Amino acid sequence: WYVGVEGGINWMDDADGSVDFPGPASLPFEAEFDTGWAVFAEVGYRWESNWRLELEAGYRQSDVDCISFNGGPCGNFDAEVSQFTQMFNLVYDIPLDENVTLSLGAGLGADAVTVDGPFFKDTTWVMAGQLIAGLNFALTDSIDLFVNYRYFVADDPHINVAPFVEAGFDDAKHTVS
Repeated sequence: WYVGVEGGINWMDDADGSVDFPGPASLPFEAEFDTGWAVFAEVGYRWESNWRLELEAGYRQSDVDCISFNGGPCGNFDAEVSQFTQMFNLVYDIPLDENVTLSLGAGLGADAVTVDGPFFKDTTWVMAGQLIAGLNFALTDSIDLFVNYRYFVADDPHINVAPFVEAGFDDAKHTVS
């Protein structure tokens, strides 16, 4: 059995989306994000065959840098996107030498996406997946120092921004911890 704690930085890809009004009306937009931060905790089990199964809880936060509507100029938009994730990860450790391993894995789970804007705040749950690559260095028999990269994608979240008005957007990000 093992436990882990991580902290790092988070980059959200530019997101294409649309604000959907009642009826057929919608307004397309593109959002750009500032570099954010992330924290993770995991508990798992490692078999002698170098396979690991873990439950991971994570939190990522990024500020919206600007939004452009309908292809127009990108204007400042005071909003924050935070995400609380719960993932089941399957990871394989490849020994590179006595103390160093390369880890490759994938995870599936759920993502609670919260957008806190100037006039609204809403949270929605969506399915999510991630690919993981890491490099681990064994300091002792029971303590490892590591760095991980995660490519994370969530099913397009839809947030209520006003009564009967919602915004949906692409959600992909890169995290190094």
